[in-house]
Amino acid sequence: MFTFSDKTIFILSPEAWGVMRISKHHYAVELAKMGNRVFFFEPPTLQGSTRGVLIPTNEGVQRVTYKPVARGKRYIGRKLYALMQRTQMRRFIRELTGKPDVVWCFDQGTFDDLNIFGAPLRIFHPVDHNLERCMPSVAHTADLVFSTSHKILEYMCPSGTKGIVIHHGLNVTFERFARHQLDRFSEGVTQPVFGGRIGFWGSLFKESLDRRKVLMLVKAFPDYTFLCWGASQMAQNNLAGKNDAEVATFIQALSASPNVKMMGPGTAEDFIAEVPGLDILLNVEFEYSARWDNGNPHKLMEYLSTGKPVFSTPALMYADTDLLFVSRSEDVVSDFRTLVDEWATWSDAAESRKRIQFALENTYRQQIGRIESHINGLSHEGD
Repeated sequence: MFTFSDKTIFILSPEAWGVMRISKHHYAVELAKMGNRVFFFEPPTLQGSTRGVLIPTNEGVQRVTYKPVARGKRYIGRKLYALMQRTQMRRFIRELTGKPDVVWCFDQGTFDDLNIFGAPLRIFHPVDHNLERCMPSVAHTADLVFSTSHKILEYMCPSGTKGIVIHHGLNVTFERFARHQLDRFSEGVTQPVFGGRIGFWGSLFKESLDRRKVLMLVKAFPDYTFLCWGASQMAQNNLAGKNDAEVATFIQALSASPNVKMMGPGTAEDFIAEVPGLDILLNVEFEYSARWDNGNPHKLMEYLSTGKPVFSTPALMYADTDLLFVSRSEDVVSDFRTLVDEWATWSDAAESRKRIQFALENTYRQQIGRIESHINGLSHEGD
């Protein structure tokens, strides 16, 4: 039976290691805690060494940074590109990492063929759309395809390959806070009082963020304080996003607003430290996004784990739940005012407990266990 224990695992990430963490970072950390040797391959850059550099982290994950020898896929052709890439990766395996047992790819564009790593198990795990809405070549070389959304699997899972939806996970910092909250509820807590403190946790550069609606809320409620966690300069940002005049104007407008506090790109611990003083958490995104899957934003699982009321635009993966206050109209100000009016109900201990329990059913350790089960199911199918 397959288990994620004492394995060498390559995580191929489209985003670098950094302060702000999302699914691929959390999977890497949790797998390392489970006794695996985890190598986190960051996106290649034009700086650094073609021989690769290992950078240890405090969480037991080894970052792999490198300058690619294969460049210009469109000009040199896929076959030569793959050959050059294979040669470079095999050198890393000989000189830096050792042979992998698992290659787990979140990256849709850097690699076309997971076979170049020589791993017995190959996983493709797209959590975002691509601009072309087409199946990337790398998907055809995976044994299993996981995603956080049915919408992504519809076109990213090849015929004949098993595709499975796995919800976003909850990392250990939020899990610890969530369990603490449940303990408080079991001891009995007084009904909280609305203090007008609104929290946002995530990337201000995210393409799908509905910046117009966010600014509408900030301007419509000058007596409320909006605390925004996230990089305000691209140099601080380790997550994917767009960096154009619209984003710059948005961040400038936030920074200039007297009722906004720019908290910077804090860690989960930084955010959790402030959560007890927050009243509502914000997720405001476009219904359609060219790249991100608004059907299941990563931050929602983390928000739910706090027990706080969540004001959100529609999210497909939560459509059949009552966990979110969903703003369905263009009049986001009116919708937000409705939540404030109903805040006592939404912040009731029973409602808070329901949100927390949902999140605690989706920790990263539990998601890894579910993935193990699917891997073992694949083995049985081949018998």
